[in-house]
Amino acid sequence: MMKYVAWPVAALLLAGAATEVPAQQRGAQQQEAQCDLKTSHFAVSRAVLYIQNASSAEDSTKKQQALDGAHRSLIEALEQGQAENAAVWYFLGVYYTLLGDGLGADTSFDKVEAMLPGCAADVLQNRQIAWATVANQGIEAMRSNDYAKAKESFGIANRVYDRDPTASFYLATVFATEDEADSALHYFKLAARTAAGDTAQKEIHEKSTQNVARIYQVLEQWDSAQVYFQAYLELQSDDLEAQTGLATAYMAGGDTANAVRIYDALLAQAQNLDALDVFRIGVALFRAERPERAAQAFEAGLQKIPHYRNGLFNLTNAYFSLAQATQKPDSVKYWAGKMLPAAQRLASVDPLNRQVLRLTAAAHQFVGNNDSTDAMLKKVNEMKYEVEVQAAQATSNGYEVHGTITAIQPPAVQVTRDSIARDSTQLETLKQATVPAAQRAQLQRRQATLQRRVERLRASLQRLMGSVSVPAITFEFLSADGTVVATETVAAQAIEPGGVKSFQLTPAGPGVVAWRYKGS
Repeated sequence: MMKYVAWPVAALLLAGAATEVPAQQRGAQQQEAQCDLKTSHFAVSRAVLYIQNASSAEDSTKKQQALDGAHRSLIEALEQGQAENAAVWYFLGVYYTLLGDGLGADTSFDKVEAMLPGCAADVLQNRQIAWATVANQGIEAMRSNDYAKAKESFGIANRVYDRDPTASFYLATVFATEDEADSALHYFKLAARTAAGDTAQKEIHEKSTQNVARIYQVLEQWDSAQVYFQAYLELQSDDLEAQTGLATAYMAGGDTANAVRIYDALLAQAQNLDALDVFRIGVALFRAERPERAAQAFEAGLQKIPHYRNGLFNLTNAYFSLAQATQKPDSVKYWAGKMLPAAQRLASVDPLNRQVLRLTAAAHQFVGNNDSTDAMLKKVNEMKYEVEVQAAQATSNGYEVHGTITAIQPPAVQVTRDSIARDSTQLETLKQATVPAAQRAQLQRRQATLQRRVERLRASLQRLMGSVSVPAITFEFLSADGTVVATETVAAQAIEPGGVKSFQLTPAGPGVVAWRYKGS
C-alpha cells in the first residue's frame, strides 16, 4: 500500500528540539502574572537551577549531570510534602521534556493543568517542545525501518500534544507501509481533521485527504473513494491523478455517466497530460463501452509516444471493435482503413506475438485483402515460438522489461498422442482376445500391424517433440521521438515444445519510454 501514499514536500525533521529553553525561562515577569509557580522551597529552587544548567549545557555529560540533579531535587521536594505544589510537577515536566520522555512530560503537565489552570499557556509551549522531540524520535525510527518504535513514538507525540497533525500523518504512513489499511485510514483522517483550517498545515491536510481516497481506491470501497477524491479535488481542483481516480471510482461503482463526463473533460486537455495518463483514460473509456472516444485517447497518447506497444495494441482493438459493431459498409470500410495501418505498426513493434498477428490478419480481412489474410494466418500457424512481453516500465535509472518465450507445441503432437493412445488400447484388447484356432493367424497379423503403427507414431512424436531452436532476439529501447537509447539481447536458446522461458531486460539510459524487437 505504501506506493499509494503521498508525502509532504517538507523535510521530515521537525522544528523545536528538546534543547530549546523551556517556557519557564522565557520572560519571568510575564509568567509571574499568568503562571504563579511557587519555587521558594529549597529543593524546587535547586531543581530550577539544575534545569537552567541542563538547558544551556553544550556538553552531553554535563547536561546529563544537571538533569540527574534536577530529578533528585524534585523527588526530594515530593518526599518533603510538596506533592500539591504545581511547580514540582511543572519542572518535572520540563525535566522529562529535556530527557526526551514524552510520557513523563505528558503525565506531569496533566497535573499542572489540573492544579494551576493559569499555567495553561506555559504548559502548552512546553508540550510543543516535548512533542517535537518525541515526533523526531519517531521519524528517525521510521527512517531506520524500525516501525514498532516509530508507531510508539508518534502515538506518544499525539498524547503529549494533539493540535499538530504531523505525528498522525506519519503514524498513518507507517501503518500504510505495513498494509494496515484500517489504522492508516484512521490516522490520515485524524491528520486531515486536525490540519483543516490551518494554513500552516495546508499540505498535510491535502496529502492526508488524498491518501484516504487512494487507500479506499485500493480497497475497492468505491463510495468512500468517491467522497474523499471529491474532498481532495475541492482542495486541489487541477490534480489530474485525482480526477482520474474519481472517474475510476465512479466507473467501478456503476456511475458510468459521471465517469465518462470526467474522462471526456480530461481528454479535451490531452495535450497537457502525460502520455501514460492519456492511455489510461483510453482504457477506461473502452471499458465503459465508448470505443470511439477511447480510440481518440489512444491516438492522442501515440502522438506523444508513437512506438508505445500497448497504446498501439489498444488502438487496434478499439478500431476492431468499431468495425465489428457497425452495420454500414462505409463505416466498416472507414474503421478497417484505420485499423490496418495501426495493426501493421503494432506488428512492427511486437512481431512474434500470435495475438498481434491475428489482429493484423483481421484488419486485412476487413479491408478485403484475402491473400494477405491467408498469408498472415499461415504465418501464425507455422510459428515455432512466441514472444510475450508481460510488463514494461520506466525505472529510476532506465527501463525494465519482463517477458516470456514459449516454444509452441505443433498441433500434430496432440493428434499423434491421441492416435497412439487409441491404437495402444486396441492392441491391448487384441492381445487379451480369445479366438478359435483357425482365426489366430489373422489375429496375430492384426496385432503386428497395430504394433508397427504404434512404433511409427512414437517415432514421429519424438521428432515432433524435438527442442525448438530460438535465435537471439535483440530489443531496442526508444525515446519518445523514436531514437534508440539502448539495446539488450535475449540469448539464443533451445526450448522443449510447450516449454516457457522467462527473460528480464534492464537497460540503463535516460528517457526510455518504449521498446521494440525484430522477428527472425
